[in-house]
Amino acid sequence: RQDDLCLPPTSDQRLPHRSLGIDPGSRITGYGLIDSDGVRSRHLANGCLRVQEDEFPARLGRIFAGVAALIEDYEPKN
Repeated sequence: RQDDLCLPPTSDQRLPHRSLGIDPGSRITGYGLIDSDGVRSRHLANGCLRVQEDEFPARLGRIFAGVAALIEDYEPKN
């Protein structure tokens, strides 16, 4: 039986998903977005959020707003 085997899914069984990766930092926070079906990945965007505020709570607020905007724009699922 095929379901007893450890085989990768066929191309029609693979569902693409969008992932957001974050490299955290309190002054520069990096990010990357990809679409992947588990076998192939496609680059969508990458960059960094730079914050200049001196106070840590203000920097966190700007980082939160920047990441929220990325999520709204790209709608990652993972």
